Amino acid sequence: MESVGCKAFYQCFSLITVIVPLDSKPIEIGPESFYRCVFLANLVLPEGSNADEASFVKCTLLEDRFGEKADDIVHGLVHRFDNFPVHKILYDHPPTTNAEELRQRVEKIDKKESPLVDDFGMTPFHILSSTPEPSQDLFEIVLDKFPHYVLGWKDANDNTAMEYLLSNWTRESKALLANSLQNWMYNRLDCWRSDGWRIRFLPTMNALRAQEDRGIRMNWFGIAWLALKHFENVESISILEMVLWKWKINGGQDNKGTKRQSLDREECRCVCGSDVVIPNVQSFLGI
Repeated sequence: MESVGCKAFYQCFSLITVIVPLDSKPIEIGPESFYRCVFLANLVLPEGSNADEASFVKCTLLEDRFGEKADDIVHGLVHRFDNFPVHKILYDHPPTTNAEELRQRVEKIDKKESPLVDDFGMTPFHILSSTPEPSQDLFEIVLDKFPHYVLGWKDANDNTAMEYLLSNWTRESKALLANSLQNWMYNRLDCWRSDGWRIRFLPTMNALRAQEDRGIRMNWFGIAWLALKHFENVESISILEMVLWKWKINGGQDNKGTKRQSLDREECRCVCGSDVVIPNVQSFLGI
C-alpha cells in the first residue's frame, strides 16, 4: 500500500480498524480519506507517512487523543504502539509466523512494560480480534499471559474483544470465538462449582457459535453475557449473606454494640428480623 485515495473511507461511520502492514513504505493519505470516520481507532501508520489537512476531519476518537491537526494525528498513529509491544505484535502478525517464535517474542515482554489498555481502551484481545485472520495459536499464547477476564473489558467504542470476533465472522474468528467462550464464560463457572448453571449455560453458547446471522448472533451474546452476570451476582450475594449469618451465629454484637453469646441457627432465624432470606442460603440455615 502506497496511498489512501481521496474520500476512500468517506463517512464510513462503522469503520474501526484498518490494518496497514508495519513494514510498508510511507503512505500518502488523500483529502477526506477518513472524513467523519467517528469510530476509527485501530490504525497504525508507517514512519514517514503524510496526510492532507482534511484527511481526518471529524474523526472523533483520533481528534480527542491527538488533536485536530492532520500532522499531529499522523504522528500519533505512527507511534501508537511505541509503549505497547504486545499490541504491536498482534496488530500485524504474519499468518505464516511460527507459533513458538511468537511465544518467545511475547514471553520476552515484561507485563509492566506493556500495559493492558492502550489510548483507545483496546486490550491485546481487542487488537487480535479485529485482524482479518486472527491467529488461534497467538490467541492461546496471549491468553496464557493475560487474565481471562480482560476479554470482557470494553474499549473506547464500548465494544469487548468478543464483540469484534462476532462481527468479524471468518473461519479463523469462529475458532477463536469457541475458544474465547470456553475460557471466558464457560470455564469461569467452574470457580463457583455449580454444575446446574453450566448445564443451563451450554445451550446458549452452542446456539451463539452456530448462528450465521450477525444480528441474531449479537443477540445471543447479549443473552449469554446477562445470564453470566446474573449468575455471578446471585452467587456472590449468597456467599456474602452466608458470611454474615456465620458471623452472627458464631458471635458478634447486638444492636447496642454489646458483645453477646453465640447463637444457634434456629435462634438466628427467629430473632434476625429479616423478611427475606436468599434461597441459596436457606439450606445453610436449615430451612
